[in-house]
Amino acid sequence: MEIAAKIITFILLLSLVVSPILIINRLFKLNLNNKFIIYLISGIIITAFLTLTIGWWSTFSNKILLSHYGYNFNAMNDVERFENVGLENLDRVKQLEINILGIGWPLKAYTVYTIYSPYLIIVYLATCYYKKTKNSFCIRINMKKLLLIIICNLSNIVTGQNLPQLKLQDPIGKELDLPGIILNKDEICVILTTNQGFTAYDEKTYYTFKKNGKIEAYEEMAPKSNLKYLDLKKSGEKIILDTATQKYFLDCLNSKVTLDFLNYSQSDFTIENNEPVTTLLKSHPKKYEITFLQNNNSKSYFFYEPRQQFRDTNSRINKIILEKFIKLLELWQMLKT
Repeated sequence: MEIAAKIITFILLLSLVVSPILIINRLFKLNLNNKFIIYLISGIIITAFLTLTIGWWSTFSNKILLSHYGYNFNAMNDVERFENVGLENLDRVKQLEINILGIGWPLKAYTVYTIYSPYLIIVYLATCYYKKTKNSFCIRINMKKLLLIIICNLSNIVTGQNLPQLKLQDPIGKELDLPGIILNKDEICVILTTNQGFTAYDEKTYYTFKKNGKIEAYEEMAPKSNLKYLDLKKSGEKIILDTATQKYFLDCLNSKVTLDFLNYSQSDFTIENNEPVTTLLKSHPKKYEITFLQNNNSKSYFFYEPRQQFRDTNSRINKIILEKFIKLLELWQMLKT
């Protein structure tokens, strides 16, 4: 099944590479006027369709493979989800699951086409140059317009990633101390914080999504806010992320799991009723917190021992929201799947 999926993917990618070459050669044989305009319009239509097909197929093939390996899409928890998956396939299935939890296939297709589109111009210029050197014949085109098209497409590549507009309403508090992080307009910082009750420090990881396409990461051990009187010192260091890791966290940021959860607030974790609190946490529960920053606004969520409380029978906990929060923590690798 893996081989069949890869063969289809290879054929689609090959079609995307070859189709502009076939189009321009066909137009030169027909000897039509306005070849460049006809080539550009037909090339965009055909290659955009192929890119959408590749984007759809990447998600659809992942779902086929997950079913092939025994993944249960209708399960309510991880145990049920992976119970039919062979141990030797578990890592592969988890990777496929992450791919599905990432950004949707239409956005993937748009991102790929933004990077791919200058290839149409490159093919035209290369073919035109070849015809000129071979037959001393080349269609004259408006070079200023062509240069403008190239610059526009290159600017899309240079600016890197398209950052989402997050639904954040709370102003960033003065107590938030960012370790040398400067956020320009639309840039995003995601702060992952964990702490064990008996320790004096919060463990924080900062992921800063820049408009130039880079993701900067920083790990920090910061004294808990209620222990500042002890004059404890914070420490930290920058983390170098490889290309694959940067892509993973960009997918996390753009994923449906993340963007949908930002529609909720901290108060949605609880249900107002007259039932007493029955949850019994261990003496030093671990706190998980995730904070999003963009354009001077923020949104934070936290919960103590989310998996334990999800299993408890406390009727005041909104289990639907808590389960979504657990998936969010798993996606951002704060909880192991």
